[in-house]
Amino acid sequence: MLINGSIGYGHGNRKSNTDNAMRSMQIVKSVQGKRNKFFGTMKHRYAFFLCLAAVLCFSHVQAQKVTVDKVNASLQDVVKDLTKQTGYDFFFQKELLQKSRPVTIHETNKELREVLEKIFSNQPIEFSITNKTIVLREKSGNKSGGSKSLGLVVGHVTDVAGLPLSGVGVRYKNTQGEEIALYSDANGTFQVPVELGNKLVFSAVGYIPKEIIYNGENDFDVSLVENRVSLPDVQVSMSPLFKKKDPTMSVDLTTRSYMNLAQVLQGTIPGLSLQFVNSSKKIVTDVYEYHGTTFRHFSVEEYLAYRPTDGQKIIDALLNNQTSLPGYNLQLIHIVTQTSVSSALVPQLRGANNFSSNITGMLVVIDGFPKDEFPADYPMANVESVEVIKDPKELIKWGPKASGGIIMVKTKSPKRGSLTMNYNSNFYYSPAPKYSRDNMQLANSADVLDYMRDLVDSGMIS
Repeated sequence: MLINGSIGYGHGNRKSNTDNAMRSMQIVKSVQGKRNKFFGTMKHRYAFFLCLAAVLCFSHVQAQKVTVDKVNASLQDVVKDLTKQTGYDFFFQKELLQKSRPVTIHETNKELREVLEKIFSNQPIEFSITNKTIVLREKSGNKSGGSKSLGLVVGHVTDVAGLPLSGVGVRYKNTQGEEIALYSDANGTFQVPVELGNKLVFSAVGYIPKEIIYNGENDFDVSLVENRVSLPDVQVSMSPLFKKKDPTMSVDLTTRSYMNLAQVLQGTIPGLSLQFVNSSKKIVTDVYEYHGTTFRHFSVEEYLAYRPTDGQKIIDALLNNQTSLPGYNLQLIHIVTQTSVSSALVPQLRGANNFSSNITGMLVVIDGFPKDEFPADYPMANVESVEVIKDPKELIKWGPKASGGIIMVKTKSPKRGSLTMNYNSNFYYSPAPKYSRDNMQLANSADVLDYMRDLVDSGMIS
């Protein structure tokens, strides 16, 4: 047996073991007694803290020190003075102060409640303090049968689940018939001074309004029910708010018939600009084809006449550095080329570009026939319309050359049964220059003779 750290064997140590066991039991009882005492004191401590909190709340009013020195002053002036010193709000009926008596009091640094008791001891008015609000009402012994008393309503607004609702409007009408609106705070709490029989209206967005008649309660709870609105069947119809804008733009040629194509497009189409682009092109001048033991020389025209079917295919294959062509050995055919560098005016649309940056400009189509180069000097005298097309659905019809856009030119077509002649002429003139000896700064006769004399004297002429 192990008790309190001692070990006993046989009958010789039986008494000592018993004494040790008794001592251990006393220690355990002592610990249990202290534990029960501790938990008992914890309950008393909670009650003590609750009482202390209540005393502190009450002492907040008691701790308010005020100084009042009035002689035959009206009760309204005294109330204003106390509000300025303490920050407390006074609620009362306007007619109630008309029944008050002049106040004479001399108090220095006294408790607020003590001062109020002295002020209203000789008045037909009684007061009550709730938080930082002082409500004034007529004493019960002085009330007439039909008079109403003013009370401070303190309450809470919650939903059906008991959760507080903030921002709930509390509306009522005062004695002057004015409608007063207050709102609940974040905790759903509200304070409002009302009279007996007043109707309080509680309203909030999404909740059914509720009306309550005030019957003298100091505080009460208000529960608002959520306003569930059932909508009828709604039919959604898709209607185009914005119509798709046609990207095709036309050029007005009313007063521009004397211009050329480049002048018409410059500054007319948004995003279109004309730029000078340097380009190089290989031109084939001679063709040599091996026959037997020698090469035969051809010009381009002669070679195309010599091979009318495949002559152009052979030249294009050699320009593209191809090594074979069905039916021909390109090793036996050689071409002589010249590289020409030129600067051409190229129209370009802003944003019309691809990953390889290989766009050389816009495709020009005149009466349905595409042009290899941009005809900048094309006259507008016989043109009916000029359109710039940027619609991808239209560009794809003309292949990769139209990836930068299309300039569609339509010329005027003849009309049956009528003869129309247009004549345009441009005249440029400038006034003839006026020549005079002074303008041309020519030398006079004396200057010429002096110059010749200097030449003779220097031996340059004889």
